[in-house]
Amino acid sequence: MIENWFLLGLFTGLGLFFLGIEAALSHTNRLYFELLETKGKLSGKILSQFSRKPAVVSGILWGAAVFCLLLSAYMIFVLMDVALLGDYLLFGLLVFLLLLCLVLISRGLFLSFPQWVLRTLAIPLWILYQIFYPVVYVLVFVPYLLLKKIVLPPSVSEKNPFRFAGLGFYFQYENQENEWEEVQTDSDIDNKIFANALAFKNIRVKECMIPRTEITAVNFSENVQNFIRTAIESGHSKILVYRETLDEVIGYCHMVELFRRPKTLSEIITPIITVPETALVNDVLERFNVERKSIALVIDEFGGTAGLITREDILESIFGEIQDEYDQSEDWTEKQLDDRNYLFSGRQEIYYLNEKYGFNLPEGDYETLGGLLMASHGTFPQTGTKITLADCDFEVIATRNARLETIKLTRHIPE
Repeated sequence: MIENWFLLGLFTGLGLFFLGIEAALSHTNRLYFELLETKGKLSGKILSQFSRKPAVVSGILWGAAVFCLLLSAYMIFVLMDVALLGDYLLFGLLVFLLLLCLVLISRGLFLSFPQWVLRTLAIPLWILYQIFYPVVYVLVFVPYLLLKKIVLPPSVSEKNPFRFAGLGFYFQYENQENEWEEVQTDSDIDNKIFANALAFKNIRVKECMIPRTEITAVNFSENVQNFIRTAIESGHSKILVYRETLDEVIGYCHMVELFRRPKTLSEIITPIITVPETALVNDVLERFNVERKSIALVIDEFGGTAGLITREDILESIFGEIQDEYDQSEDWTEKQLDDRNYLFSGRQEIYYLNEKYGFNLPEGDYETLGGLLMASHGTFPQTGTKITLADCDFEVIATRNARLETIKLTRHIPE
């Protein structure tokens, strides 16, 4: 009986090992192995060698299949020997459920921490690989070499496993390695800029535009003096001009054109380019360069005005916050009152607050704290409105022109 349990445990453990290792290898970027090797890690050297041999994964799958088969056969043998069951259908069902649990458990355990698992089990994997190398060579490498020499055309060659996406993984890995450092170094800033540059091609206009509620504009019928007053109060050098509503923007006026001493705004209106809010900022920036523009009107799916985007807004998605004329007049409140209470501007971005303060605020179609509260409340929350969300209490302190100016956040402290 002891021998039976020992063999069952051995086959189960080896099957679990091979299934889990295969899952962890398939969900880990190969560049991670190279980074470990450059740091002088023995596990990195072993895994890096394995990553250069495509047939190793096939060998691991063969190992998983063989030991699962041995486990199934031995389970049936043991059960029949002790006469626990007399129905072969129940035998098969029991073995199937056992194998299913084995697969689910292995993937659940090994995929939770794939990098740590590979670092820890690299040496046992290498030992097993050396033990079973003759079998792996016969079952995997020989057919692989035959296929490569006979079936595959000469023009077909193995592709470089390190693709462009590996750069993004590299910067993510470097940031994780330096998370414990409280002081941000120049290297950390450079890594973040490079990571932002890699993600730049996937950023949409709606993610970095100035929302409609914060646009400064004047009516086409306004006189020049009112335009000057609006420009001075807003601090902007370019002011949008519309006909009846903000959905009918006809262009913008630049303050420098006032040196021409115009009598009406129509004399200095410059046509403005329009872009959909779903457009890629990379394409918009290219259009700015071609047409020598620095500002564009963002329209929604119905053709209405959704917002405004400038060259500075696009560059901020790479280099971070840039103080320009559209930012200098904004009051971006950010104050920690004590361990639980904070005061924030409604324009503070969800991603920034989660990253800096460790909140767990949900992300969605909105980008800002004000957008989160409006999406959660369903309507525009008035001053004094209280909302509980994501283990935090929110209270609207001040609003202005359909905008949430100041919000108080109180973090829940678990008892």
